[in-house]
Amino acid sequence: MSPPKMRPIFEIELATDPESAAVTLKRHLASPDAALEGVASGHYAELTLPEAERHRWSPCLSVTLEERAGRTLLHGRFGPHPHIWTFFMFLHGGLLFIATVAIVWGLSQWLLAMTPWALLLVPLCLASHGGLYAASLFGQRLGAQEMLRLRETLESWLHPSDEGQQETDPAHHTAEERTGTL
Repeated sequence: MSPPKMRPIFEIELATDPESAAVTLKRHLASPDAALEGVASGHYAELTLPEAERHRWSPCLSVTLEERAGRTLLHGRFGPHPHIWTFFMFLHGGLLFIATVAIVWGLSQWLLAMTPWALLLVPLCLASHGGLYAASLFGQRLGAQEMLRLRETLESWLHPSDEGQQETDPAHHTAEERTGTL
């Protein structure tokens, strides 16, 4: 069993060309009764749940269409809303900065034969980093059903009959594996 991924990914081989798939995505997103909201530009789309159904932990699905060796591959990556992702990265960066300053300060104290109390901040920063990681996994677990809904809706839009659909990553067969919550 592999550890949970921060931003689970998947690939699906499509039976159509990237341009047709992009047009289909745009058509479904523009529909007034669309099951998902989002934006699509070129061979890229960002999909979310309707605003009325979203929570802080609701995922976004980033989709890229690519033609490779005569085949069309859809690359999907789940992640938190960009505002949440930016906030988490800001916190991780802040903790890294504090830990770096604490190491330099603590080593300076040690070299000056002072008590290196600043080094106590390093384990605190590491514990805080672990707490942020645990919080991200908890949020991912809360949004697991929404991740599954995003993916299933995307697949139904691009393969209404499921004919010709072939996953390029066979590890994504159960609901838990699809959402990366194992």
